[in-house]
Amino acid sequence: EVRATQDFPQQRFSFPQSDLISGNWIFEVEARGYGITAPIDQASFYDHFDTYVTITKPCVVFAESHDEGECTYLSDLQSE
Repeated sequence: EVRATQDFPQQRFSFPQSDLISGNWIFEVEARGYGITAPIDQASFYDHFDTYVTITKPCVVFAESHDEGECTYLSDLQSE
């Protein structure tokens, strides 16, 4: 049985050769933790944690100049 008081090593993710485009991105994290102590111990569970991450780069479509699936990134339209 694993409890929240037990430590686990952290996992680090890095992308040194990234294909990501430079500019402003939106990083959204949704996380929820669950746990319950049921009257029957076998039905109890602890430390269930779900994390969802969404990374997007906002863009706008100009119908006059873009083909289907193309857009201009908002960071390209902003002056520095």
